Amino acid sequence: METNLGLLVGHRMWQYKQDTLRSIYRDSFWLPKKIEEKKCYVKHTEGYLFCRYTEQSFGCGLYAMKNPITSVNHGIMLSYEVVILGSVYLWGQIEEHQFGYRAQYAYPRSFDKALFVASPEPILAELREKYL
Repeated sequence: METNLGLLVGHRMWQYKQDTLRSIYRDSFWLPKKIEEKKCYVKHTEGYLFCRYTEQSFGCGLYAMKNPITSVNHGIMLSYEVVILGSVYLWGQIEEHQFGYRAQYAYPRSFDKALFVASPEPILAELREKYL
């Protein structure tokens, strides 16, 4: 059930690749200082079509988990790159699920840990400066 739950905080993971935050689940990236908006990709016979649906959902949206542990459990096995753990603000139309949320809008709130890298602090500092 979709509803407007106000401003929520969720936890998620990103890949850190070529100085950019990338989704672990989709081939997309997060732009610095930009609000992320729900995007829909519908399979078409000639490839994927980009579209925006306001009333009908195809599983599109910006996902985040209710707690950081669930975030790690859902995403850690899908990435072979440096992984960033953090949190996001969520708002707009939000669908609540057992372990997390799917939202219309999201913006990074924090970058808390970097995994699979020897020196995480320089990467986290760069991301905080660039995105927050």
